[in-house]
Amino acid sequence: MMIADAIFHLSTILALCIVVYLGYSILSSSESLSRSMYAYKLSLLINATVEGLSEGERVTIYSPLPVPIENGRIGEWTTPVRGNITATVIRLVRRGDLVEVSP
Repeated sequence: MMIADAIFHLSTILALCIVVYLGYSILSSSESLSRSMYAYKLSLLINATVEGLSEGERVTIYSPLPVPIENGRIGEWTTPVRGNITATVIRLVRRGDLVEVSP
């Protein structure tokens, strides 16, 4: 009986480890996808906002998460802005044909 109990408990522990491993991999990939989708939606917002800006006009976008913008790139997506920031408050200023981003 002791060998059967040991095998049962070891298989239960092994099954629990597999469930934890699979759950962690699903959770980490969904978090990565969530951040990627957030960056995508923010880049769409910035692109639409830039299209409506007039010369010298300023717009402030408030973000609940800090967003890194590096030379117009937010994650995988591009925007027509110039400058580098990582902030929750994004200010867009149109100067001629360029739109600059500032914290």
